[in-house]
Amino acid sequence: MMKLLVNGDTDSAKLAESVQRMFSEQLTGALGTTGEGGPNVCTIYYAHNKGFIWFTSQEATRHVSALRHDPTVALCIWQRPEVWGSALFGLQLTCVATEVVDESDARLGLDALHARFPGTRTSLPELSSVVGRSRKTALVRLELKEGVLIDESNLGARTFVSFRWDR
Repeated sequence: MMKLLVNGDTDSAKLAESVQRMFSEQLTGALGTTGEGGPNVCTIYYAHNKGFIWFTSQEATRHVSALRHDPTVALCIWQRPEVWGSALFGLQLTCVATEVVDESDARLGLDALHARFPGTRTSLPELSSVVGRSRKTALVRLELKEGVLIDESNLGARTFVSFRWDR
């Protein structure tokens, strides 16, 4: 388990609980990349496991090309409020993206995706789906570096907590 280092006086156990709840409850996030064509944002389905975020994408997409050019990316995950003024719950992350080429890393990523999204067992059944010459899909691992959390229900209104991961 990774340790969260908090900037400020927020209880780190409460912070870790909120971050884990966010990862567990939400299925998608907005991935921000920068490349030769400028900034880009796309929606990803993700799985969180062993301190990493895993996702897949087609190799020809603009965001895969961009993260190959500059692996520093942003990921935003949030719970949509019911109405304006409702308590906000969101996570803004800075990550380093790595396109997975190693079979052992690919197994970790596929296991995480298969556990979270059973349908991927059909669409990405084998390692060759994401590793090697015959692959059709890029598997990407995001190493979590730092983040900002807002969890107004748990931490109070307008409380933004900055933190980083200690590996």
